[in-house]
Amino acid sequence: MALWRHSPSGYSARVTTPDAPSRSERASSAAVGAVLLYDGDCRLCQAASLRLEHWARRGSIARRDFQDPAVLAQYPQVSYERCMRELLLITPDGRVFGGLQAVVEALDTRGGAWRLVRVYYWPGLRALADGVYAWIARNRYRLGRAPACDDSACALHLRRR
Repeated sequence: MALWRHSPSGYSARVTTPDAPSRSERASSAAVGAVLLYDGDCRLCQAASLRLEHWARRGSIARRDFQDPAVLAQYPQVSYERCMRELLLITPDGRVFGGLQAVVEALDTRGGAWRLVRVYYWPGLRALADGVYAWIARNRYRLGRAPACDDSACALHLRRR
């Protein structure tokens, strides 16, 4: 813990206690943020995850395409099927948030007015918002198809439905 002390010259000097993390420890812990697993085959998901990374506090989340087998292998607590259903946010302590709750948790890192996203947790609103999110997630290849499906991924996922 850091304490501030007033000196006779008016200069505040910082006094640290033994349990305070060093500057390098603070820098390394700040660099390690949550991981956002998104569907790299989905153009809508790519754009949304980029926007979310931009809106979240700088450095608080790192985007990872779960369609890359090496990425999904790093997170044994989540399945491919769950990733196909919803966006996932994995915190440094291992908690996993999915769908719209992942979005809310990422935006909440900004603080200030961004904390208004917590209205998501109001009774009734969460169920409605999760239902809308689930519909968009199920139809994401159709919704994101028009502007940018330049590979066969969209056709593959549309055919399975």
